[in-house]
Amino acid sequence: MKEAIHIQSEEAREKTINRFCTLIAMSSLPSVFIYIYLQIPVLVGATALIAILFLFFVYLNRKRHFKISRTAIILTTNIGVLFFSFYLSYDSGIYLYLFVAPLLIYLLFDFNEKKMTVSFLLMYLVTFISIYSNQDVQLADKLSPSTLKFIYSFNFCSAFVLCFGLITHFANNNNKYILNLIKQQHILETEVSLRNQSEDLLKKSLNEREVLLAEIHHRVKNNLAIISALINMQKDNLKDEQSKQIFEETKNRIYAMSLIHNLLYENKSFAKIDFADYVQKFCINISRSYQICDNIVIEQKIDDIEIDINTAVPLALMLNELLTNALKHAFKNQNTGKIIVSLSNTENRHYKFSVSDSGIGMDEDQLNANSGMGMDIIKSLVEQVDGNINYEKNNGSIFTITLPIAR
Repeated sequence: MKEAIHIQSEEAREKTINRFCTLIAMSSLPSVFIYIYLQIPVLVGATALIAILFLFFVYLNRKRHFKISRTAIILTTNIGVLFFSFYLSYDSGIYLYLFVAPLLIYLLFDFNEKKMTVSFLLMYLVTFISIYSNQDVQLADKLSPSTLKFIYSFNFCSAFVLCFGLITHFANNNNKYILNLIKQQHILETEVSLRNQSEDLLKKSLNEREVLLAEIHHRVKNNLAIISALINMQKDNLKDEQSKQIFEETKNRIYAMSLIHNLLYENKSFAKIDFADYVQKFCINISRSYQICDNIVIEQKIDDIEIDINTAVPLALMLNELLTNALKHAFKNQNTGKIIVSLSNTENRHYKFSVSDSGIGMDEDQLNANSGMGMDIIKSLVEQVDGNINYEKNNGSIFTITLPIAR
């Protein structure tokens, strides 16, 4: 909006300068007739030349040669006042036109153009001092006192009318400009009011959305908890240990997803979760599920990372499968052991997720031969997130998964 006001001001300034130049050209006509009547042909030609020059300045201004036209107006008025004063003498009152100088400067320049404004004001001051210092100079033939008095009266009236006309024009322009500012202010106030209403509606919509998302996550968590409870009930009716184990593993997978929705609901953040907090709570649950002794330690090395929900769910399921695999197979015939869960950022905008153990380990051929549903789930999830999985046997098993960070 400020830009629009600035453009209107420049247009108004251009019109005002053109009117001023046209006014000077038109006001030269009475001077031409007076100098014809007084039989001073030099001033007739000089006045006509000034009229033509000011009309030419209008042309320059319309062609948007503002700097040239403004400088030319200042120089022409200074040279014109000097020439007419020296030709007719100080008593002709030509210097009275210098009272128009401050108005002319105000017309031509912005207040920001301080150097130009001060320079040209000083130029007019030097012009007046030159005229005053050479009061006795008169290039024309000796003019009678009555003729000089007539010329002085004419110049006084012309200078007065010119000043009055410019002041009236400036006042009118300023009034229009103020009215335009008031209009723009009303438009801005209306826009601000509409924007505030829109923001209120957006805030209300956002709050409703947050409440709805919170309710959805809460219900999903509760529904998964119900499914887990049903599985528990069904497991208690089973006598076959292998079937019970399958049910227990299924329950852990459900809990892995349920815990994500629970954290999203608790933290009022519906896009990302603190994965370190998630791993800590999940490890406590899986330790209880498999009733591991204190000699088996699950160590966590998780960077301070918030994971997008679209990545968090596959990663949580992978964590469950890898921990389950380690707890079931890694520590056979061992009384102690350690499992390390780590997650970090890599330099090429990827997550590096690994689960390693100090167990018996397996060769890659053994791993492929003995891979069951858990490994199939892991491979499927890795493909889902466009990641890569690497297995290494080094004083135990090390599973390393790299996956891209969601943008």
